[in-house]
Amino acid sequence: MSPILTIQVENFRESLKLTQRSIYLGLLIAGIVHYLGHLDEGKPLPTVPFLNVEFTSAESLQIVLLVLYIGSGMTAWFSTSRALQVLGDIDDSETAMAASKYPCLVVSNIWFSSLLAGALLGIGYLLLSSIFVFDSVWERSLYFIVSLPFFATLRFGRDIYSWGQENACKSDAC
Repeated sequence: MSPILTIQVENFRESLKLTQRSIYLGLLIAGIVHYLGHLDEGKPLPTVPFLNVEFTSAESLQIVLLVLYIGSGMTAWFSTSRALQVLGDIDDSETAMAASKYPCLVVSNIWFSSLLAGALLGIGYLLLSSIFVFDSVWERSLYFIVSLPFFATLRFGRDIYSWGQENACKSDAC
């Protein structure tokens, strides 16, 4: 394998690894939001480990979680779109086909992607509904802005998944 091809495959894999880390952060935020939903009023709020940051109100913690959620979504969106671009740049179709099979949460079938979309997109709505009342068009449209990065990430993941399927049929003359 040529050095350029090796670098391209490695870039593809690293992009999907970064995507997966961002998805894990989004799922971790989902768990924290669910935990906060069941936290009693009198109990102290959790602190941020390693930084010793204490939150004075649930709203401040929810806003920080929302910012982290949006940031992890943007990172996942960028790295998944980059992975798809790198995959398209690989000239050797057999190597590109093998690379497209790299195991990643977002590069999966429709069933698993639907479950992942429910978890990631639902938590965005839950976070926003705990901060805002959703009584105006602006607040309702904010949900679409917040959920767009994870939606685009899952869309690019589906493109990578179907890219491998489409090119397999072309090379095997289905």
